[in-house]
Amino acid sequence: MKPFKILTLFFTAFLLFAPIAIAKTASVTNESLAARYPFYLAQKGETKIYILGTMHLGRIGDSLNPKIDDALNSSSKLILEISPNELNMAEEELKLFLCEKPCLRDQIGEALFEQLKAKYRLLALGSGNFEQTPAWFVSSLISVYDYLKMGYSPNFGSEKLLQKIAPQIETVGLESGKEQLNSMATLSNKAQREMLEDYLSMDDAELKGYIKEMYDIYLAGDADRLFNWYMRDRPAQKISKESISEFNEKLIFERNKRFVTRLKKHMTANKPIFERNKRFVTRLKKHTIANKPIFIAVGALHLGGEKGVLALLRKDGYKITAIK
Repeated sequence: MKPFKILTLFFTAFLLFAPIAIAKTASVTNESLAARYPFYLAQKGETKIYILGTMHLGRIGDSLNPKIDDALNSSSKLILEISPNELNMAEEELKLFLCEKPCLRDQIGEALFEQLKAKYRLLALGSGNFEQTPAWFVSSLISVYDYLKMGYSPNFGSEKLLQKIAPQIETVGLESGKEQLNSMATLSNKAQREMLEDYLSMDDAELKGYIKEMYDIYLAGDADRLFNWYMRDRPAQKISKESISEFNEKLIFERNKRFVTRLKKHMTANKPIFERNKRFVTRLKKHTIANKPIFIAVGALHLGGEKGVLALLRKDGYKITAIK
């Protein structure tokens, strides 16, 4: 596989909270066909929002349960983190985040650079841009590369499954690819280096163990339990508290606020508009259907906790009900 093909896959393989060095995350397999998922209804008055916590990577045979299918088919719009149109520009967006000159060796140090190059020799030799790739980019790249080798792919992740269920429904995004990538690119050098070092410290058995643990918690269908595991109960890591805090703020909490703010704009389009706004209504007709729910699907870690999407919607007056 060409290096930039793998880089393009990174867009849809942002995992629950990329990179895997922080999350030790998992993907849904075909054992989960009848399982619960983090799936909720948010309702305020006549406004309804279906909310699904997703896994961005999956395996052949993955499927969603019928309640999710029915909810999606009753909705006017599917809202993902990144729109399909944004994904088409992934390769060009990613190239913008390469360093102008070699930077990776200086950023992570000679010993870690040699360890990285030895473990991922094909990636290192296959791209002339490897040494121009910053540490956050490399962490994400190698985690996607490992998941592909294990049989996981964004082609079978939750987002792809949703689009196959209802291809006729308009699909939009809550943020641009550049915004999402910039959240990673603005992490401090210390945080980036520690994420990469932590990931390289894992062997295959440890990785598989983390995957199973996260998988089991995800299938319990409780977003708060999943978030609490991430914050308190997951196995100890070599990343400093300062770097984890920085990662959480930029990759989770700030994006949660952005998600909810932009979701409200989509919901406004489903409400009655005054007569003087006829031009606005005309332009919105092709995008929305009045009084129908909206379906939002974002990485499952974004839902739970006091700063999660569900909590932010509750503060805005929505009643949240788990769909079992």
